[in-house]
Amino acid sequence: MMKKSLLRHAFLSTFCGLLVACGSARNAELLKAVSFEYGNWDAADVARLLDAGADVNARDAEGRTPLLNAYGVGWDLFEDDPRQEEAAESLNLLLAAGADVQARTPEGHNALDLALCQYDNEILVRILREKGLVASKPEYELVWHAMHNHAEDVRRLLAAGVSPDARSADGRSAVWAAMPVLNLKNCSEECLGLLLKAGANTQELRFGNSLLDWAEIFRGEEMSEASIELLKQHGATYHSRNE
Repeated sequence: MMKKSLLRHAFLSTFCGLLVACGSARNAELLKAVSFEYGNWDAADVARLLDAGADVNARDAEGRTPLLNAYGVGWDLFEDDPRQEEAAESLNLLLAAGADVQARTPEGHNALDLALCQYDNEILVRILREKGLVASKPEYELVWHAMHNHAEDVRRLLAAGVSPDARSADGRSAVWAAMPVLNLKNCSEECLGLLLKAGANTQELRFGNSLLDWAEIFRGEEMSEASIELLKQHGATYHSRNE
């Protein structure tokens, strides 16, 4: 009887160990499947792993859940990227499976903070905001909205006390984000005006040029005459040009 009991215990221990190992492997696959770092966001793969029992809130060695692992690795999905729909579907799958939207990285960033660090990802930011997630870094939010010409959000954040000189995680200032050199679209005169009237610094250089230098480079469809005049009215000066 003792021998049978020992054998049964050994079998159960081995079986449980295999289950844990399989679960860990699925979790690792899910973390990889939703990571921009690997160029993934295959919604079918995400669905398969979730159906197979992968833990939607498992943490990797750096303390990130799948939801957090999808952002903050320096990758972007631009508006014409065919993976936009895959990314949105994968994000919705994670959320439907019970992903903790309030989860934070060891540094204290939530998923929206990390998504706002990317240049585009408008569809993903919208989904997270619709889930009620609030950025814990409003300065990132101001820069991101300035880059996307969201005047109402820029106005809201400035009214809430966010500095017009707020910077993103990689050092971009809001006023530079509104300029064509960094903006994904044409310069928004409204966003630029809001930041300048709030006291944004107009003397910072970017790639060796001032705001006004870049305004001249993009003069025309991407930078209106009115926007150039706004910069001049708020003290912007040339640096690499003799105008």
